[in-house]
Amino acid sequence: RCLHASGIEFSWYRVSRAGVRTLIVDAVESSYAPNADDFGCTLLVELTPYADAKAWAAHAADSDGSDDSECAAGAQPPPRVWGKPVCKALGQEVHLDVALETRLHRLCMRAGAVFKTILLPEPGEPRTLLITRSELQLKNGWTTEVRMRFNQHLTVSIEQLHDTVVHVEALDQSGPGRADRGFRCALESIEERDLLVLVLRFCVARICTDAVSNCLAYL
Repeated sequence: RCLHASGIEFSWYRVSRAGVRTLIVDAVESSYAPNADDFGCTLLVELTPYADAKAWAAHAADSDGSDDSECAAGAQPPPRVWGKPVCKALGQEVHLDVALETRLHRLCMRAGAVFKTILLPEPGEPRTLLITRSELQLKNGWTTEVRMRFNQHLTVSIEQLHDTVVHVEALDQSGPGRADRGFRCALESIEERDLLVLVLRFCVARICTDAVSNCLAYL
């Protein structure tokens, strides 16, 4: 039905090594630039052709003039007619380019990494995000405004594909109840955003792996 399509809708997915498919929100263009969330996954694009009502009505009238056609006189054509979707997997897993991978390796192996950020939602003076082997600190000059220790409750996420904002969140279990705490900040570039996300995830994974190893040593 959609040989005379008005357009094509694109949907992008990341597929983990376990085969879990996740829709990439806001990725609706014909091209897609991978980010830190895609590292170690494969990408899949789904293309769905469609015809708008006017185009479908004109095509139906040309190809079928009978009264039982979908666009016969008095019948309301559908607002959009969809064709059959086609999926295409894009081969290899997403890897970092050599320069970015080298920077990531150096940052992860250092005793500390430093990123320049702007605290949101109200941009003000620049902040410094200091990452050590055991915690992160958000500093305003010499003052530490936020301090979070690395554990399984700390997460970092990219808010939108095309901006530099990340959301760092931790589930505080030190008190009698559970309280979510975190902050949003903007990095200087997309590359800096992805580096920060990967470094924080590496630090959390390292702490969790060490904790499991220590527990197994006592068994």
